[in-house]
Amino acid sequence: MIPKCNIDSVRYIFKQRIFIEGNDILNQFKPFAPLKKYIGFIFLFMLLTIFVKFQPLMVLRVDKVIIDIIQSAISPAMTQTFKGITFLANELTIAVLVLTFSLFIYFYTKKRTISIWFLSTQIIGALLNLFVKLTINRPRPEFLRLIPITGLSYPSGHAMGSVIFYSIICWWIIHQLKRLTHYQLTRQQFIYQSLLYCCAMIFPLLIGISRVYLGVHYPSDVLGGWVLGYITVRYSIDIYQYLERTGSF
Repeated sequence: MIPKCNIDSVRYIFKQRIFIEGNDILNQFKPFAPLKKYIGFIFLFMLLTIFVKFQPLMVLRVDKVIIDIIQSAISPAMTQTFKGITFLANELTIAVLVLTFSLFIYFYTKKRTISIWFLSTQIIGALLNLFVKLTINRPRPEFLRLIPITGLSYPSGHAMGSVIFYSIICWWIIHQLKRLTHYQLTRQQFIYQSLLYCCAMIFPLLIGISRVYLGVHYPSDVLGGWVLGYITVRYSIDIYQYLERTGSF
């Protein structure tokens, strides 16, 4: 016969695990909670999008000033340089890099879920960019176009795609370095992290400028792509960290 005290203990443990711990897990999964951390960027993107859609002439005046400054440096050598830079975020280039890095993540970690997370981030970012483009329906600039192109303008797919791809890669590598060193920051690791953070900022910056220089995007298109790309990256990283905490990765 089981003593009463043991039955009470079983009841207590049952309540702890089923009700308290179960509620904690459910409370942790709040898909909109992370957005509070970068609400400023969300507000900036929404404000910029509203102005682009409903006050296009006002935005165009500012865009034209920046375009004139950037395109004042046009030269054959500069044009070839920016063509090479913009190639780093072309659809085919990004697609090949995404597939390559997805396979690398899979063979390095032996975890299919992490590879799927990385691939899903890129696909969702591309679909989000397409949705906004179709919604805003902004035509491309026709001031001084240096390369042939079709499609809509806002937000810049190259700017957004470069932020998502290069930032995710740099963050994930830094995250792996931290885990390997048990989150102890050494001088060598600090140098590696600094270089990776610089790459995560410089590549999208140069790619965005190249789109304006080549005459295929307004500066506001590029800014919108950068901001929306950053929001996508931050949210994806928050999902990764949540899944890592809960043992799903």
